Amino acid sequence: EWRAIRTELDRVLVRKDDLPGFHELSADVATISQDRGWKTFVLCGYGFRSQANINQCPETWRICQKIPGLTTAMFSILEPGKHLPAHRGP
Repeated sequence: EWRAIRTELDRVLVRKDDLPGFHELSADVATISQDRGWKTFVLCGYGFRSQANINQCPETWRICQKIPGLTTAMFSILEPGKHLPAHRGP
């Protein structure tokens, strides 16, 4: 169902500049990125659900609910030229 997810992502990307840098949401990320070249749009993770973001991407959320044991779902958005060192996320 990737086309439904991509359609919702395209709507999110229209306001990409308004999205927070990932390091602004998670202090852990500041060890590998401290600029706004890595943005995120979180549906759930880090112990919370963003109902506002889920409402904007209901098909993505519905599809993600099929994943057993899901704890984190987000769009991770890298600006052109952004480099991340090798790392392991939570």
